[in-house]
Parts: sequence; structure tokens; C-alpha cells
Amino acid sequence: MPGCRHGGNASHSHHHPQQQRQQQHGVADHQQHQGMTHVASCANAHNHHQHGNTQQPQPQQQHHHHHVTDEQPQNAQSAEEEEEAHFNEVVCAFLYYLKYNDMWLCKCERDFEQLPPKHKALVPQVQKRFTTLRELSATNQTFLETLVSDHTSVFQNKVYPRVQSTKPVAPFHMEKVKTTLCQFARDWSVEGRVEREACYNPIISEILERFPSIETRNSIRILTPGAGLGRLTFELAAHGFYSQGNEFSYFMLLGSHLILNKTTRVDEFSIFPYIRQSSNVVAFNDQIRRVTVPDVLPSDALAGKQTLSMVAGDFIEVYSPQREQWDCLATCFFLDTAHNIIEYVEIISTMLKPGGLWVNIGPLLYHYADMEWESSVELTWEEVRSVILAHGFTIEKENRVNCPYTSNSKSLLRVCYECIFFVAVKPMSQPQPQTTTTTTQTATQTAPAQAPPQVDPETQPPPQPQTLLTQSSSTQQTQPESPPPGTQPTPHES
Repeated sequence: MPGCRHGGNASHSHHHPQQQRQQQHGVADHQQHQGMTHVASCANAHNHHQHGNTQQPQPQQQHHHHHVTDEQPQNAQSAEEEEEAHFNEVVCAFLYYLKYNDMWLCKCERDFEQLPPKHKALVPQVQKRFTTLRELSATNQTFLETLVSDHTSVFQNKVYPRVQSTKPVAPFHMEKVKTTLCQFARDWSVEGRVEREACYNPIISEILERFPSIETRNSIRILTPGAGLGRLTFELAAHGFYSQGNEFSYFMLLGSHLILNKTTRVDEFSIFPYIRQSSNVVAFNDQIRRVTVPDVLPSDALAGKQTLSMVAGDFIEVYSPQREQWDCLATCFFLDTAHNIIEYVEIISTMLKPGGLWVNIGPLLYHYADMEWESSVELTWEEVRSVILAHGFTIEKENRVNCPYTSNSKSLLRVCYECIFFVAVKPMSQPQPQTTTTTTQTATQTAPAQAPPQVDPETQPPPQPQTLLTQSSSTQQTQPESPPPGTQPTPHES
């Protein structure tokens, strides 16, 4: 596996379905803040929905299950090419940010100039505002260029060609760039602490209560699907657990690679995540305020620990073959990313060891609702609850928790979800229900996605010390993220 960068811990693996029988699944940990890694592991990773910008609805991500096997080499090659094209589009979107903002500012200037002179005279400061916004856009662009500076080697087992183009990019990709900046503020800044405490702390507290012994925590294996920029995954690793995140979106994977693998000090980067939020602004200084990231240096927090890994791939395809391998699942703003939420429950039941813990927090803003070209089954919470019980779980705790998401604390408009919080336990003895992803299992069984130290070495070798891998697959991005249907509320990035 390639050498680690920035602290020697972060390398990402990229697995292609047609190569899965020849390649050992990635072992390094994805983005281990100077000791973590991304693990590229299965076909068809899926984009987690995004809470995103509080000023306007964000584009929803879609994931498609393209089952590519060794018996379909031509299709597999096509999928690989499409994935590479999509990855290039994501990199281009980050590089295109400054030009995209400049076009927006040019329109703002034209609109202002068309005002009657007596109206412009009442707010002369508006004209000067555009200069400031251009300067701050340039600062954001510098940060984004750093984010993608080593995009060719983010993954351990896949080298991408260097992208230098700043060609125009689809608007919904640019929306993702804007909300990625807001996600950095949420997950890795002092400003985001209130949001993190609202949705991460209930999960962490339950897990610490269930596993109080510090000495044995490194043998407790916890998965956080829909890991986003990796903060919850990191926090669990910092508490001493073997913590693995699962993520699909290249926007999130590239962002977490920067934070977990390349940062060298606290508050290393300055960003201005709210400059495009020109509505619901009380004062211009609120719109242009600086946010610094990260608020903690992962390499320091994880010093001496080899407990963090991250897998890039579709949750269903990566984890459906993994039977009774996990002590705990922490699902945060994740369940409603499913086409079929019952399938998620089946897989979670299969993955957990007998007596395993499942802690969940999140709304039911179904990711594919109202998308005519996507299948989507939207169950009520009562129905989801009955499905969980039907799989043998005992729900020990259940309540509602208010969770803001990537909200600008200075804005007149803030997004807050009333989330379902529950703690469920799998029975000590129970037949494993069969999942409905038999084709997907075939694709991923040949190349398991993750490799924590406690797993049988014949099936999953242990991760490399102080290394965090990210695995992805050739069908991971065969269908690029799609624009929102228009009527959907602001989605969230799991």
C-alpha cells in the first residue's frame, strides 16, 4: 500500500469490482488524522443525503446499484470509466468555485446597477460589498485547492490522472461545494460544537454507558455509516473504540482526507462558508465571518491508537456479507438515505453480533422521495419501528431530539430536525434474516471493505498502524449526483 502522507497515516484504497477477486481488501485506515485512512472497498458507493445550506434546498444525491462481476468485463470497464469521469467532475467542481462565485457576483452587481440612482444612494455600501465577497471567495478557493491538491493519490489502490481544468460544472455539483464548506463548519470548527453536541453526544453517551471499560474498548468494533467528514467516527476512535466510517460521496471523502490526513495544527485553515447566503442576513459581517478548521488535531487525539478506518462504498454492498462482525452501529442522519429502509434494518441485524448495540438519531427525510426516476419506499416511524422489532431487536430507549443541521447561527433561517432517537439491542440468539442483496453480496464478498484488528485474519487482515484507507469501487459513481426535485426540503449529508 502506498506510503502515508502528512503525518504518515492517510492513504485511500480504491477497489474495482472486476479486480476484487485478485486484490486483498484494503486494510489501511482511511484518514487517520495523521493516523487514519479511507478504505475503498465495494462497488456502488452511495451518496449520503445532505442537510447542507440553510438558505436554500440542496441537491440530493442518488446511488445506483450496478452489479458488475468478473463475468461482465466490458460493463465493468465502462463503469470504471464512468466513475473516473464522475470523480473528475467533483474535483473540477472544487476548482471551479471561484469562477462560479464570480458569475453570481457579476449578476448581483448588474442587478444593483439597474436600480434607480435615488435607490442606490440609500445603500451605497452595497457596491463595496461585492469587492469583499470576491476577496473571500478567493480565500475559499485557496482552501478548496488545498483540499484536492493530492487527489490523484487519495485512494490506496487507485491512481487518478491529475485534473487541472476549471471547466464549467453542473450547478448541482456547485451546490455540493457550497454545502461542503458548511459541513466543515459543522463538523470541524468551534462554531459547529452546538450542532455536534445535539446529534453526536446522545450517541456517544449511550455507547460509553454500554462499554464503560477503557481497557477493552479497542476490541469493541463500531461502524458509523454515512460518516460524512468523519467527525463522529473520529470521536468514537478518540474514546478508544475501533471505529470505522462508511462514506460514498467524493465531496465528503476528499474533505475528510484533508482533515484527517493532511492537517498539521489546530485552526490551520480559514474558510468563509456563508458568503453565498445572501438571504435572511441580519448584518453583512454575519455573512462574511471567518470560520477556522479543524478545532482539534486528529493526529494528536489519536496518538498511539490504531483504531480509526473509513470505507468508501455503498453500505448495502460493503456490509451485507459481514455477518455478526460488529459490536455496535451508530446511525446518525442515515436511515432515510435508503431506497428500501427495510433492507437497511435487515443488514444491520445481520452485521451485529448477538447482543450488539444499535444507536440511531435522525429524521425521516427520505432521500429519494419525489424522484420519479428512483425507487423509494417511505415508511412512517411507527412502521419502521415495527420492522425493527420484527427483526428481534429490543428498543430500550426512544425519544425525540431537536438537531440543527449546518445552520448558520447568525441567520434568520435555520434548519432544525426533530429526530428519532433510539437505542436497540439485538437478542443474544437469533437466526440471521436473509437480506435481499444477493447480487450485491456476490460483488463485495470477493473484496471485503474493512479490516479491523479483531477480525479473523483469514477473512480480513488487520489495518496498518497509523494508516487510514479509503476504498471505493468502479461503480461507485457510475450515476452522478442528481439535482433536487425542487420541492424537497433541505436534505442532509449523512
